[in-house]
Amino acid sequence: MIACAPNLYPVTARWASAIHHQFPNVEGLVWTSNQCDPDTTYLFFGDRVSSKDFQVISALDGLFNSMLLSEVRQAGQRSGISITA
Repeated sequence: MIACAPNLYPVTARWASAIHHQFPNVEGLVWTSNQCDPDTTYLFFGDRVSSKDFQVISALDGLFNSMLLSEVRQAGQRSGISITA
């Protein structure tokens, strides 16, 4: 779980599921992604938190920010995801 290749991501998803079932007080997980190191990634268990638990502090609107789609496509490419319009 410390570092693994993308083909092992389904195994890490099973770890998240096991943690979810084993620890009912855990609301989610935090880790550093291999692809976006050193950025932090958060996963919240939807049956333990709700949208009311979060506050939007900033947002980007693709209608008014022409660079947004380009940035999203680049992030997708880094993750092996193709985004088409």
